[in-house]
Amino acid sequence: MKVGGRLRALTMAGMVAFGIGGLLLHIKIHPLMNDGELVARNLVPLLGAACTIVLIPLLFSTGRHSHWAQMLNLGTVVAGVAGMTKLMFEQADGEYGLFWFFVGGTLADSLILLGKGLLGQMMFEVDYDRLAKGGWKDRGGGAPWWRFMHLPFSSAHSAMRLCAVLSLALIGLGGGLLHFKIHIPFDPDEGILGTYLVPYVSMPFTVFAVPLLFAIRKSAWAQLINGMTAIVGMVVMTHFMIHRAGGEYSLGWLLLGGTLADSFLLAGKWSVGQMMFEADLDRLAKRDWDAVGRRPKWWRFQRLGWWLIHLALIALVYAVGAWIF
Repeated sequence: MKVGGRLRALTMAGMVAFGIGGLLLHIKIHPLMNDGELVARNLVPLLGAACTIVLIPLLFSTGRHSHWAQMLNLGTVVAGVAGMTKLMFEQADGEYGLFWFFVGGTLADSLILLGKGLLGQMMFEVDYDRLAKGGWKDRGGGAPWWRFMHLPFSSAHSAMRLCAVLSLALIGLGGGLLHFKIHIPFDPDEGILGTYLVPYVSMPFTVFAVPLLFAIRKSAWAQLINGMTAIVGMVVMTHFMIHRAGGEYSLGWLLLGGTLADSFLLAGKWSVGQMMFEADLDRLAKRDWDAVGRRPKWWRFQRLGWWLIHLALIALVYAVGAWIF
């Protein structure tokens, strides 16, 4: 697959993963049925999730309908943030505070949605730049910042990098707040729960270090941290899900009772970081690859096969350690 196609595929995979993770989280927190009756307003996000998982990636994949895709993407983001903010104030019942704002409400979900919006904006900027080459570029100028859904940057690459970096930061922060909302790392009877502290150790790296490293083009280090935190998070949460099930497994437990939604969000975060890494790798190593006449193998450092091998090895080591201890 050509570099452009691979980067587009990674970006779309990230968006689909965010859509599936968000859908499962919403159904988990806001069930469709209440005392045997259908809750109509909880059906609304299903439409947005369907657009995010199927229609928006399909439109982006063509490379020629990105304006429609991003309009639809921004529509789902605005509607989702507005709806969840309204729900947050309704549930507060007049009792507001910092804990309510950061943990008790829906700020985490809104941050993840905003990250999804920036991811779509990145794709739009890339396609807008490519499709407009025969227009304003040939006239010796760039598109004005106020043009239709356009960001005020001189190049599509700068806009792409900013959108991807901010998307990773917002999704990392949203995931951390979501974890704190579900798994508070302190229990009045047992004290500090060490297992629940793991995401808070990685949160500063995810929210600050990774975006900063990507911003200064240290993409190899950025994706190494981003990918390893995603793998460790998926492995630990899968173990937590199995342990909490107590041997009672079912399809409902897998989809809604466990941590599959969180794993999808982590997989989406990995996909966005991998897209940034491969974009920089192609730009920096292109001369070396052209000189030898071939591309690196699929299992080489930080390629897809390398990550799959490390996912399997870390999961195996963790499983053996959990079984022994």
